[in-house]
Order: sequence, then structure tokens, then C-alpha cells
Amino acid sequence: MKKINIACILAFMVIGCKNNSSNENIEQSAGSNSSVESISENINGTYYLDSNSASLEITISGNTWVGKTLIKTGFGDAYDSENAEYQNGIMKENDLYDDSGYVKIGYVHGGSLTTTISGQTVTLTK
Repeated sequence: MKKINIACILAFMVIGCKNNSSNENIEQSAGSNSSVESISENINGTYYLDSNSASLEITISGNTWVGKTLIKTGFGDAYDSENAEYQNGIMKENDLYDDSGYVKIGYVHGGSLTTTISGQTVTLTK
């Protein structure tokens, strides 16, 4: 009777050890896939949108962003450039926030940056 109990206990221990090592391998490979995804989507860079009425440019670097909005008035490039507006803010993961860090104003996904200007949603691309 004791020999059977010891044999059963040993069998459960061996099976348990094999399952733990399999789970660790699964977790390690899942972890490596996660790091590949984060490496492949580097959001740093400059995003652009150019239309007949405005030109937008937002540059992301680390945990900050800087933006330039140029409204095309028809009075010439020099006038428009002189009246360009500049903004800056904070990045939290893939989200853009104002300089206070409390108001979310956009996000980056798949090589595009989405935000709003004058109440309209716009998408800038790298």
C-alpha cells in the first residue's frame, strides 16, 4: 500500500513539473511576442496633414509632442507662416494630452495620428 502511494505521489510530482515548464515556455514566448509588437510600432516621428485650408504637423519624441497649425488664408505663404500656431503636450503611451497632462486630445495607431481641430476629427500620417 505504501509503495503505491509513493509511486502515485512521484507520478503527480513529475507531471506537475512538466506542466509548469510548459506553462513557463508559453509565458516566455507570449512575452517575447509582446515585446516584438511594442518594438514594431514606434510612434516617434512627424505626422502631417495638408489640405486646401490648413496644414498640420505634429512631432512626437519620447513622452512629448510639438505641433504646428498653419491656416491658409490666401494672403500668401509668408503671412500664413507668420501667423502659425504652435502647441505642445505630453504623451502617455499612444495618447496625446495637452500640456497639463489631463485632457486627452488625440491618439496614435498604426502609423496615423488622430486628433480634432475646430471640432472636426482629422488624421495625420507619417
